[in-house]
Amino acid sequence: MNDTDKTKEQLINELEELRRRIAELEGHGSFRTPAGQSPGSAERSGPIPERRQPDRSCGDSAPRKQPRIPPVPFPPPGSLLGKTIARRGQTEEALQVVCQQLLGIIDFLPDATFVIDEDGKVIAWNHAIEEMTGVKKEDIIGQGDYAYAVPFYGERRPILVDRVFDKALQFRHHYDFVVEKGNTIYAEAYVPMTFRGKGAYLWIKASPLCDDTGRMIGAIESIRDVTERKKLEEAHRINAEKIKLFAYSVSHDLKSPIVGIHGLTRLLFRRYRDYLDEKGKLYCEQILKATEQAVALVDEINVYIRTKEIPLHFEVFKPSETIKMVRDEFGALLSIRRIAWVEPDPVPEIKADRLSLLRVLRNLVDNALKYGGNRLTAIRIEYAQTEDFHVFSVCDDGVGMKIEGSEEMFNAFQRDKTARDVEGTGLGLAIVKEIAEKHRGKVRVERGPVCGTIFRVYLSKHL
Repeated sequence: MNDTDKTKEQLINELEELRRRIAELEGHGSFRTPAGQSPGSAERSGPIPERRQPDRSCGDSAPRKQPRIPPVPFPPPGSLLGKTIARRGQTEEALQVVCQQLLGIIDFLPDATFVIDEDGKVIAWNHAIEEMTGVKKEDIIGQGDYAYAVPFYGERRPILVDRVFDKALQFRHHYDFVVEKGNTIYAEAYVPMTFRGKGAYLWIKASPLCDDTGRMIGAIESIRDVTERKKLEEAHRINAEKIKLFAYSVSHDLKSPIVGIHGLTRLLFRRYRDYLDEKGKLYCEQILKATEQAVALVDEINVYIRTKEIPLHFEVFKPSETIKMVRDEFGALLSIRRIAWVEPDPVPEIKADRLSLLRVLRNLVDNALKYGGNRLTAIRIEYAQTEDFHVFSVCDDGVGMKIEGSEEMFNAFQRDKTARDVEGTGLGLAIVKEIAEKHRGKVRVERGPVCGTIFRVYLSKHL
């Protein structure tokens, strides 16, 4: 006989002992059984009748002496049944303690939080939500039928937490946005009834509560006041709009006179160069160079603004075609300076903004040509991929750039202090960084294995 059979036999023996004891009590008159049944048969054939109460009615007859009812013995503590009952009691007590601890934690969470059970009744309502709604815990605990929606919307109706139970619920018009990640739902909305009618922008999160078997037994909703953040975002948006309009205005107002000065100076130099001494010729050349740089700066400012403001168009395309366009654009200069061009083959199709990748590669190749110096002999384009990113690298073997404080070189109008004699606007790398971030990626710079510089641009695969 194995251990399982022994355990079963012990339980059966203890139950039989209890039955025998009950039968003895019935024989003493402690229990009354229906006619025709033998003592102890009531338990086996049907429920035990209620115990007869003593006759407390008034009358002439003398009261009858009631028999003493021996107590029903509790299973011995050492028995299997006794241990099982004891363990169950301890477990229930422990669960009660844990439940109270969890309710205490919820009560003091900084975010307004409430919990409903599977029947939609409120079982937790913390201090923060009391402050937000003005509704006390004792007035709403145990309430169902969407009572928790009334302090927020003035009516009983499904809200975000109810979507945890019913995915078919549609109420997106009540929220600025609704996003689902797994079983958790996020939303934002302006709710005018909160804080006693002052209103607030709320960030809301609703999640299911499950038992250890995975069965959903309730749902929890946390609410955060993000009014200050929304005000800052709005102020930032307004300021960005003003800066954009100012930049467009300045670039337009500056470019026209600069182009005019450049054209007149070039005409002056062409027609009257024979009448100018060496100093006059030098002045004309300096004016032409300065106006060309000013026009390039204005154009770069416009590109930078468009990069930040214009939404990208993600499509599937072959990067090899974009790399070929960059090679053709710089082909003449590469040939004159006898710089080798190396590109990867093959490159798989990617999903990205085609024009943005062209700008990234164009700016990085231009950067290599500017900062590579006379030592530059080769520019190499590389492609690699990780689980989450496409990685495009532009490598050169030139003089290289100063890597210390490399994060700063990607800021607008930030230039390497050692490159004062190199022409540039200080926006090329800022545009590369902006494009990478809009592709949910990043840009990094490092020294080459021997010399030169390597720029790596990471573009997300999940666009």
